[in-house]
Amino acid sequence: MRWILLLLFSISVVLADEKVYIFANEYKPPKVWTTTDGVHKGILVEILKEVEKELDVKLEIETFPWARSYKMALNHKGGIVGISKNKEREEIFDYNSVALFDDTMILVTKKGKEFKFDHIKDLKGKKIGYCRGCSFGDIFEEAKRYFIPVETDDSREQRLKLVLDGRIDAALLGPGEYALRKISKDSDNLDFEQFTILKKPLVVDPNYVAFSKKQNKKELLNQIDTILLKMIKSGKVNKIIKKVIKESL
Repeated sequence: MRWILLLLFSISVVLADEKVYIFANEYKPPKVWTTTDGVHKGILVEILKEVEKELDVKLEIETFPWARSYKMALNHKGGIVGISKNKEREEIFDYNSVALFDDTMILVTKKGKEFKFDHIKDLKGKKIGYCRGCSFGDIFEEAKRYFIPVETDDSREQRLKLVLDGRIDAALLGPGEYALRKISKDSDNLDFEQFTILKKPLVVDPNYVAFSKKQNKKELLNQIDTILLKMIKSGKVNKIIKKVIKESL
């Protein structure tokens, strides 16, 4: 009997020390970013830190350019946070059900070069820039049937420079006006007043945690959902969002 108890104790210690890697975009404030000294910050980071307190595993966040983070998750190296749902991805990944954050994806044009946008069909023939490897749900995928996709690297400043140079008609940025203000504030070459945000966002994109189906993490995802629901009801998630946005601008 004694050896059985020791075995069970050993297993519980191993499980308590288990690390689960979660990959994220290395620079997408206020959702997530990594400082020059390697500290991970952002809304998604702070939410996951709170979630981790009630889990039996340690969530180890690693950040890379989005395309690389997505590939790491695709290759079963760990989970991914800040990911959107679309039909193609839902065949590959298991998602949690409760969104951590709703990302309002705006269209930003050069001032004086605004265009009508009431429906995705209004984007026909327009060159729209967004980050390489990104998707923002099924509405975005449908919109791509009309506009000309221009995938850039993960530099949002570069995307806005393409707008000013007339090489694309609009840059897709999120979340909302914050994104343009943050990029302009951090840039030596861009000014908020050089741009116009079209009144209608392209999409409001819920962000989730996901693991490739081969990793069999449904139980962990269900646990995350249970904790998230409590955090949302208590107002903790909203406090985190407001605090990070205030401190990062």
